[in-house]
Amino acid sequence: MNTLTQFASPQLPLLHRGKVRDSLRAPSGDRLIIVTDRLSAFDSVLETAIPHKGAVLNGLANFWFDKTQHIIPNHVLKLVDANAMLVKEAEPIKVEMVVRQYLTGSMWRGYQAGQRTFSGVTVPDGLTKNQAFPHSIVTPTTKEESDREITPENLVSEGWVTKELYDQMAVKSQMLFAVGSQALAEKGIILVDTKYEFGLLNGKLILIDEMHTPDSSRFWSTEDYAQNPETAEQMDKEYVRQWLIANKKDGQYPRALTPEVAQEASRRYLNIYQRITGQALPTAETEAADAPHTGRHDARARLLANLVQAGLVKDAWVNIVMSSPTDKEHCLKIREQFEGYGIFTQLRVTSAHKNGEVIADMAEIWNNSIEPGVIIAAADLSNGLGGALAANVNVPVISCPPWKDYAEPGHEPQLVGHHAQRHPQPDGGAPRQRRPGRPARPEPAPPARAAQPGHQSHQSQAESRRRRAARAVATHRKRMEASTPEQLVAAYIDAYNRFDVEGMLAPLHDDVEFRNVANGEVNLTTTGKEAFRQQAEQATQYFSERRQHVTQWEVSNHRVEVTIDFTAVAAIALPKGLKPGDTLHLQGKSVFRFQDGKIIFIEDIS
Repeated sequence: MNTLTQFASPQLPLLHRGKVRDSLRAPSGDRLIIVTDRLSAFDSVLETAIPHKGAVLNGLANFWFDKTQHIIPNHVLKLVDANAMLVKEAEPIKVEMVVRQYLTGSMWRGYQAGQRTFSGVTVPDGLTKNQAFPHSIVTPTTKEESDREITPENLVSEGWVTKELYDQMAVKSQMLFAVGSQALAEKGIILVDTKYEFGLLNGKLILIDEMHTPDSSRFWSTEDYAQNPETAEQMDKEYVRQWLIANKKDGQYPRALTPEVAQEASRRYLNIYQRITGQALPTAETEAADAPHTGRHDARARLLANLVQAGLVKDAWVNIVMSSPTDKEHCLKIREQFEGYGIFTQLRVTSAHKNGEVIADMAEIWNNSIEPGVIIAAADLSNGLGGALAANVNVPVISCPPWKDYAEPGHEPQLVGHHAQRHPQPDGGAPRQRRPGRPARPEPAPPARAAQPGHQSHQSQAESRRRRAARAVATHRKRMEASTPEQLVAAYIDAYNRFDVEGMLAPLHDDVEFRNVANGEVNLTTTGKEAFRQQAEQATQYFSERRQHVTQWEVSNHRVEVTIDFTAVAAIALPKGLKPGDTLHLQGKSVFRFQDGKIIFIEDIS
């Protein structure tokens, strides 16, 4: 089936991966939302994707955003693709405004159990299943790992929103619900209940996420409801939920749908789209011939073509991965070869021996990339980096180490790993000859014994590493000469953690010393508020597991400040004059990042 289940691209940093939507940072700084065909039910994502579901959700959201912008501004900039929307970056309000017109769903189950007050709204006794309320009610919930009902008063007292802001959200929610209900009634559809999400953009309230879609709303057929209110057909994903309930075994719901159920679910999504908008979903017309921007037979190809046309990505990428920043000059020369071809290139630094887990993180993006790509590994003679990359990725890996003489037989750049294969010369003859006038390279000497000059002892190897570290720090120092002291500190910490040799850098510069830090605090500052809020929560878990913790974090003046207690950290670079307990503001993405509860050291020097 033609489905879009996952989106990844080295060109677009991932901000958040939800159950259905993937959010990425666009080159403009705006947010690109990809609506996939994934389907969630009972707090889990099913293994079976629903054809056309993402395009239906994205198209309906855009349809309603356009029709309600006179009520409240929204975050939409433009519809890039049937499955993609470019939106303004707003600060989301962690509250869902649920508006209900009928007693059904979870509210009915609570009512049956004797509950009469829902999120501060009290309903009378004697109501029946699916009975309409005299007027719509707002029952807000928090947006947490497990959403919970909450009263407007508690939303204010717990600091989720101010009273003034909540009142605005409540009024706008009722207005949106009224417009949606009237428009759908004209098409024979009842808007039973729905949710709205809001955000702040430059201090002003706007509408975000989605609205009046089969995933965010409950729809009934007006005709069915009139015949029997308690058995009205639900025109949303309730069909899938009921199938899962009917096929539950040993207390577990099925993880996958049958082809027949998936096809019926797709038909229902397409039907509700056509009934609401008055036209068929364009990308679902499979009878016509395929074309680059139609995606009738290949959603991924269509999406890539439209992203390229919108100027959001290039149609191919090359990642040049080095094991040390000392190879940057060599990698920049490689990058020059791609200039003028319209290909995205990126330089990355990682080590196969010291931080191999980073390779796995990068490989997840490369392996699922929507655009084709290739990896160039620039490492030493051992080629451990090229091998490690080739073992983890499904794209070609080319080893191009920084050797001086590429004409030496056997030293040409080659494909490595399971992609490796020998390629004959274009003319089918012998390997290329040495350039005229170039002196022949002397035969290599036999391996030297340990006692012979030139043998590298453990001590000399350590000294070699110190020299490499010194070069790295010198490079960082040169880049930071005109920067703030805080950025200079970040560079030293970056270099130190990548080489991971305690005290190794201590004698390199007079203005730096290494020490064990007791009760030291480091403040991390960023302008990416929501993204860093999530990172801060992950950092809290990471440090608490090691008897360290994030002591506080707050959002103010478009800046997130996170204070991390670095008690018992082995060593950290501090300029002279600073002492444990002083506060530093480290600014710069090359220091570290948090991902999946782990602290990851990696530098992107592109």
